[in-house]
Amino acid sequence: MKTVLTALYFFCGVTLLQASPTTEIDDLEVGSVLMIGSPSANLYEHIEVPRMNFIIKKGGIPNYKTLFESKVIISKMEEMPDGSKVVHLKRKNGKRFFNSHSYIKAKLKEALDAEELVRL
Repeated sequence: MKTVLTALYFFCGVTLLQASPTTEIDDLEVGSVLMIGSPSANLYEHIEVPRMNFIIKKGGIPNYKTLFESKVIISKMEEMPDGSKVVHLKRKNGKRFFNSHSYIKAKLKEALDAEELVRL
């Protein structure tokens, strides 16, 4: 009986490992819609958010809470020499980030893995 239960647990575990969602960035392209999730630390690590003084210099409002759960569109995708992909993100509703920046950059794979960017 023990061996049957052990074998059952093993097969269930293998099945669950294979069913876990993987982050595939190959099917993301220019025009794909994503949502900005919660930061993995105090601030976003993989989304390059402008510093407060640059936002103020451009006449914007430095409120980082406005980024959370905003829908964005990939407007440009660049492949870096090390193989990673950097994307330019624009808001879906056409507004500017912080009323001063028209786009922000993000490291695609790292941001998706840390759930700073979420697929819709």
